[in-house]
Amino acid sequence: MAVHVFAMNDDQIKSASRIWKIDFVHKWHDRRSHCDIDWDNDTLIFANNSSVDNVSPWTWHDHELN
Repeated sequence: MAVHVFAMNDDQIKSASRIWKIDFVHKWHDRRSHCDIDWDNDTLIFANNSSVDNVSPWTWHDHELN
C-alpha cells in the first residue's frame, strides 16, 4: 500500500507527511501517474482543485529527474 499526493505545494506536503508516510509526489494528476498507482490498495490524496476525475492532458516526467 502506497500513499500518493497530487498537486501539493511544499507546505502542504510537509503537513500531509505529519499524518501519512508519502511514497509518491505527483506534480499533478496525469496519465503517467496511473502507472505508479495500485488502484486496489493505494491511498490517493488530492489538493488544489485536483481530483481523481480530473486528469491533466499534460504529463510530468518526474522519473527523468534522477
